[in-house]
Amino acid sequence: METCTGMSMQDNRVFTQQPVLVTIPDHHFKDDIVLSTLNLHYGNPCCLGAVAMYNSVKARDSTFRGDFVAAWSYGARARRLNIASFCIIGFVVLISIITLIAQLTKPDKNES
Repeated sequence: METCTGMSMQDNRVFTQQPVLVTIPDHHFKDDIVLSTLNLHYGNPCCLGAVAMYNSVKARDSTFRGDFVAAWSYGARARRLNIASFCIIGFVVLISIITLIAQLTKPDKNES
């Protein structure tokens, strides 16, 4: 016995195929891995760049696993560490430039 809706079974029940719809949520959390890499290689004050890189990698791994709460947490922590590292690097560079300019423009006492 065949029917239009599917294959019939021995006890006259009809087996019908139903489509399975799998939805993948479109969550994208920023892991700031590029900024973490730059902070790690070009300025790593107090190892903040290394810790930020670790959190960025953990955020990316959590996103691939589907653990979006952990991905958001690691991503937010990586962003805060990157900002702190960038501020410290900027402050050190600014103080270095000011010190260099002050040394170059200071009049010599021997010339007078």
